[in-house]
Amino acid sequence: MLHHEYVIEAKEDFDSLTQCLSDPVKFMERSRYVYLVERLGDNKLRVVFKWRKLGITRYYEVVLTIKPKLGPNRVGFLLEPAPESKYDFFFSVEVEKIQDRVLMRVRSWMYAGLMADILGRKDYRMFVEELVEKGVFCRR
Repeated sequence: MLHHEYVIEAKEDFDSLTQCLSDPVKFMERSRYVYLVERLGDNKLRVVFKWRKLGITRYYEVVLTIKPKLGPNRVGFLLEPAPESKYDFFFSVEVEKIQDRVLMRVRSWMYAGLMADILGRKDYRMFVEELVEKGVFCRR
């Protein structure tokens, strides 16, 4: 299984990040690793990831359930695999304002098969960080 997790202090203000996290479709579609993203009802997404390694392009289709993470001074969402998903993919992003600091927590894992696990650890880290960079910092 591929896994990546990190916490960073965001330089952007909390309100700007809140706008960027308000729509998981827009968040996901900014990444070069996302071939297709579409909403399936109110709380589901269909995402096709595009992964290129060693001259071979693979596509991984996932169906995800969206669970918002909202609270005072906190915003984000959790994407979990729906039962009908071809692959398991879990993604959580949460931005929290703590006094004058804005912290972002990201956790993600995916099971895409043995070869992806063997060849893709570094690539998966870059994939997750690029998803966040393009999606969370949407004004750049």
